Amino acid sequence: MNGLHSSTKPMKGSPSLTLLLAPPSVGIVALDTFDGDPTKFNNAAAMVLGWILVLFMLFARIGPAFVREPGVLGEYWAYVFPLAAVATAWIRYASVVNTTAATIVAAAFMSVAIVALVSVLARMTIHCFQCFRGQAQWGDPLLGVPSQLSRPEPTATRPQRFQDNVI
Repeated sequence: MNGLHSSTKPMKGSPSLTLLLAPPSVGIVALDTFDGDPTKFNNAAAMVLGWILVLFMLFARIGPAFVREPGVLGEYWAYVFPLAAVATAWIRYASVVNTTAATIVAAAFMSVAIVALVSVLARMTIHCFQCFRGQAQWGDPLLGVPSQLSRPEPTATRPQRFQDNVI
């Protein structure tokens, strides 16, 4: 799980890790509908729901990385769908079980999914404005174009003799 077991420092917040949450979350809804009884939650689906909760706690410990510059266009959108799928699975579970604890957890996951959507939208908008202003560049790993964030050097810290010779 991204080097959590080793003494090396893991790469914080890789969006691709959260994609591991999506297939079991979608599988929960599918497993629950296979039995045909909408008033009973499938035991196998409940086990997978527990696994998703463990995975989410691991990913929450790693933490998302919205601050660093995105490597490619749309990198952070990998956070949105898996969290929405987890929220959907918990909402399905809470609607069948109808307990206060399940409803609170479902509301919490729905809130996390909404915050992730708004955060990703805001971060991508900020990076788009940086690209439009010429301060950043989207990378393309297929073409070998690295993503760049160009920051102008402050001129006040350089000696006067170097400022005069700038081409």
